[in-house]
Amino acid sequence: MKNLFMLAVLILLPIIRMNGVSTYTFSAKTDVVYLGATEVRVLPLTNENGEPPYTITYSVPSTSPVASIDAESGIITLKGPGEVKVSATYTENSCKTTVSYNLIVIDSSLGQYRKVTDVKDLGSGENNYILVNKQNDNNFTCFSYNPRFFNVGVKTDNSYLVIDGSDNIYPQILTGNIRYQLKFNGTGIDNSDQAIVSSLECSDLENADIRKFVSYPANKSGALELSNDQRAMTISYNDKGIKMSFVYTPNLSICYSSSKFQNLTNQTLNFRLYKHYGFDAPEGPKVMIGDAEITGTAYNITGTSESVAIMAPNDNVLVYYNWRPETSSENNVAKVTPEVNKWTKYIEPIQLSEAGTLEYYSEQYGKQSEHKSLTITKQSTPTSVTEMTVSDDTDAIYYTLDGQKLSGKPNTAGVYVVLKDSVSKTLIIK
Repeated sequence: MKNLFMLAVLILLPIIRMNGVSTYTFSAKTDVVYLGATEVRVLPLTNENGEPPYTITYSVPSTSPVASIDAESGIITLKGPGEVKVSATYTENSCKTTVSYNLIVIDSSLGQYRKVTDVKDLGSGENNYILVNKQNDNNFTCFSYNPRFFNVGVKTDNSYLVIDGSDNIYPQILTGNIRYQLKFNGTGIDNSDQAIVSSLECSDLENADIRKFVSYPANKSGALELSNDQRAMTISYNDKGIKMSFVYTPNLSICYSSSKFQNLTNQTLNFRLYKHYGFDAPEGPKVMIGDAEITGTAYNITGTSESVAIMAPNDNVLVYYNWRPETSSENNVAKVTPEVNKWTKYIEPIQLSEAGTLEYYSEQYGKQSEHKSLTITKQSTPTSVTEMTVSDDTDAIYYTLDGQKLSGKPNTAGVYVVLKDSVSKTLIIK
């Protein structure tokens, strides 16, 4: 009986596997992209064997102000900053399954906040800092100034601060109220070379005449206060984060507590300080033919073809190009319509064998370098000049090298293409 049972299992196993549904997942749970990006595609979707499903339908909420998506190609059109869920639906063995990931769209004009790793990175008077207590991956507490209540400390959740894998913070929600920014005054390195002495100012953007400074509380166990007078403090950085203490209370540090955002205690602190950095347009790419850089705006192909490489200024920069040939490759005379706005992501060298225009640029954080173009010509220098004899040129059609059709046989010195009986030849008139 046992043998018969095992035999039945072996017979049914292929059927069970055939009727099973593969589990597909996106390559990441979250993707961060920037407004202004040339092309945004949905993340790869594969199963445990690295195989994509045969048919996929992509979607985002139709009312999303962040992005829209082409259901078949997965090409995403960005609308504005924010977060949106991107879904993929596939059918296998009559079973319909949907998986999704979160797409975070960043306004690149706002830049990002990067964690300070050295007190020497702190600059006096710069209004571009936020102090954060990172409790866990989902909760953050901003050390900030709220001018409506004139106090210190705003508790936020992960919708306010978006942190990616590099531990950077994007001012996504902070754009509407940049009063979260702080600045340091009177910065100076102390004798230990590991700390600075400064006061921390909370700027009121609605009234530049109002200046408030973080101050120690009247009640040492109470929350920090704002004062009209500067309160000097020592700021140092270690592996655990930022340590801040006032000069008048050197034994007490600014720490987080569950009941108050920050107060003066001798607890171990867990603050992190982030400095704002704006995004600049990247440097433009270099065009290389062999080992030589092409610095001009024109290049003549003297052989059959040339391998053209477009080199990005660094590894974090993407390069896009648009190649517009002047003539088709079928008979070297028929004109083609160039696609001006069709950009291709550069991956490997381009093989060019005909005349045309190569336009290219770099892209990073959704910002583009200056667009540059290189005019490619193809005209070999003849070793001898002779005129081709055409016995019967009644039906011959004449073209210039750039594909312009002539009304008849030319009599001006130059190089031309003659098309007769579907055969093209070169005519050189000296």
